[in-house]
Amino acid sequence: YQRRVRDSLLSHSFTLCLRELINIMVPSRTFIYVILSSFLFLLCVNSASLPPPSAIPSPTWPSSVPFWPMYPTRTIQVLDGEWSFGFSTTADPLSIDPKTTPTPSTIQVPSSFDVSPPGVLGMRGTAFYRTQVNVTEMSDFMIYFTACGFYCAVFVDDVYIGDHRAGGYQPFWMDVKGSHNVKREIFVVVDNRFNSTTAPTHTGGDFYFYSGITRHVLVHTKPHPSYLRQVETFTVDVEKGIIDVRVVFSGQSITSAYLSLAWDSSTPSTPTLYTIENNVVFLSRMSVPNASP
Repeated sequence: YQRRVRDSLLSHSFTLCLRELINIMVPSRTFIYVILSSFLFLLCVNSASLPPPSAIPSPTWPSSVPFWPMYPTRTIQVLDGEWSFGFSTTADPLSIDPKTTPTPSTIQVPSSFDVSPPGVLGMRGTAFYRTQVNVTEMSDFMIYFTACGFYCAVFVDDVYIGDHRAGGYQPFWMDVKGSHNVKREIFVVVDNRFNSTTAPTHTGGDFYFYSGITRHVLVHTKPHPSYLRQVETFTVDVEKGIIDVRVVFSGQSITSAYLSLAWDSSTPSTPTLYTIENNVVFLSRMSVPNASP
């Protein structure tokens, strides 16, 4: 799991090697590795490879994530490319039925569907996006939308998963349960009309709010019923090289985990058992060797 650490000013990296302890009495455990730095950190999760995906109309999806964070051992599909597309100026975005909603044309994702020439108001209404992705049978997965606005509702195989009303500047995750279907259809409703119900954060302004799936969409397989959602670093003392580390778990609840720490490319320390409270392990006042502000 690699990402840019925007709130850390330290120029050194460390490796956080984590072994999730689901049950101390069970010998098999899941290993998770994390590399953090002031610019990136790496989370490696052992997981099975998936077959190459297919979609409508794109036949395959790339697996190389084009931005931070990255997940070298987690199977990811980047749904950048051509999706089926439809648009309506009269549809109610809160009562859409994917089975009866046509998507007769295509659109590139990411992009804005309301782009228009200078001085011309872009179209306002409800857009519909549809594509398919291949996953392993009965495999839970997560859909990560890095930007979708104003209002965004997500369906998988015609089943409502959830919606997002915080606007296009806030990324969000959708958790999807596994199915016997290996080809899963993703249907997304996007509405760009101003109102207090579907766009409570968009109250106007002095610039145009472009809409649609405007950044990347990623499908993550869940490496384990319990997994790392994210790792955060917080600079405590720049001069002394002191940071706090917050490790966030998600999925099935667990109460403890083994963690070990390694700076740069050094050998990880002996794993230490930590208690997980509210899905979080907090490592306080970690000292970064040879840190420079």
